Amino acid sequence: MKRTIVILFLLVVAQSSFSQKQNGLENLAEFDERLFHFGFTLGYNKSNFRMITNNSNYSLNGDSLIGLSVDPQAGFNLGIVTAMHLTKSLKMRFIPSLSFQERKVRYTYQVPSIGDTTLVRDQKVESTFLDFPLNFKFRTYRASNFAASFLVGGKYSLDMASQKDVTEDDILKIKKPDFSFELGVGTDFFLQYFKFGLEIKYSMGIPNALIQENNPWSRPIDSLKNQMWLLSITFEG
Repeated sequence: MKRTIVILFLLVVAQSSFSQKQNGLENLAEFDERLFHFGFTLGYNKSNFRMITNNSNYSLNGDSLIGLSVDPQAGFNLGIVTAMHLTKSLKMRFIPSLSFQERKVRYTYQVPSIGDTTLVRDQKVESTFLDFPLNFKFRTYRASNFAASFLVGGKYSLDMASQKDVTEDDILKIKKPDFSFELGVGTDFFLQYFKFGLEIKYSMGIPNALIQENNPWSRPIDSLKNQMWLLSITFEG
């Protein structure tokens, strides 16, 4: 997915440069005159947890916990774009999306019974978020067929794969709803028939997403907050 986004971006830049050399005119000259625009977005994400642990000592079958970390994993996003033009430089966007994410929480134990060697156990946390982000896009004035932008907003999410209701104790569970703050930057390329955008966005969960069940997986952790980097491309007509 990441390689596909980069290749599409390079192709669009090349096509945009060639188009400008050919006609010297602005593409989609009346694009900003319309109140609404619609499109879709594809993205590559890297999801993580901002984890706060406690200082207590825990053991599993006599083995002492000596390390706790998060291993970010790759995923992808699909969304539908609805943009409302408030001014030529300010847009409000609603982008309902599906976000497929995965994180690994890594537990490192010291094993006294085998000469103080270490044992690593991973707990995989998979999520399928239904995201409802509302963002404001501050865009520069067009330089021919190019513009840059700054993004800020918030997002409400529902984890459709949440295991909060599963009765099994031997898993790490996170809550179904989440709220996030988002920041990002982007570029727009106005092509002959549509506008192509490239964006990099960071989202940070506000509430603690951890479900504390006092089991070996959740007991050493005080807080887990969702984090994500998103590289996406958008197509708007």
